[in-house]
Amino acid sequence: MSDTTYIKEKRTCDICWYVEGTAGIEASYDARTNDGQWANVCEGHFQTHTPGVLGTGKAQRLVIGEEPPRDRRAEVTAAAEAGDIEAFWDAVGDGDPVDFL
Repeated sequence: MSDTTYIKEKRTCDICWYVEGTAGIEASYDARTNDGQWANVCEGHFQTHTPGVLGTGKAQRLVIGEEPPRDRRAEVTAAAEAGDIEAFWDAVGDGDPVDFL
């Protein structure tokens, strides 16, 4: 999973709303909080109510808009140059590696 997730419209911070009673503060992250629950959180609450780390099972940055298309050729090339076979096959996907050479 990526450190970023793409959404269609803005979300508001759950902690601002539930805990502080402040509505409408834009959420910047979808994150696992320190008590184990998931919440949409603003920048400030990302720092104070979560481990503050992006990644699978931790948090994703929220970006409004469409996800850009993957440049698989660049990913395959970078993985091959780095010798990262796992990333190489992830970038190739169901395709033929020859198609990316």
